[in-house]
Amino acid sequence: MTGEHTWGPLAHTMAAKVQEKGLVKEGAKLEEYKLDKQEAIEIAGFEALSWGLNAITKAQRLEKFLGWKPQHPSLEDEVPDIIEAEAKRLGLLSY
Repeated sequence: MTGEHTWGPLAHTMAAKVQEKGLVKEGAKLEEYKLDKQEAIEIAGFEALSWGLNAITKAQRLEKFLGWKPQHPSLEDEVPDIIEAEAKRLGLLSY
């Protein structure tokens, strides 16, 4: 992948897709809240600290020396499939 994203907007996209697919109880409101460092670690381990970081990746050398160009969908474009796969894994979808 090449490009950049921040976790906040990605989380908003994911929440919208979860609601779109009916994976939350009807009338439930998904609310944004901030976690401090300790809460994040307790919920998801040390790796959760990356949630507050931005990601910037540039494939400059690959493009310059090998002529590589990204051809796959963006992370945001993959969100619906990711949500569906996770819902199936958790038994929330059966199709």
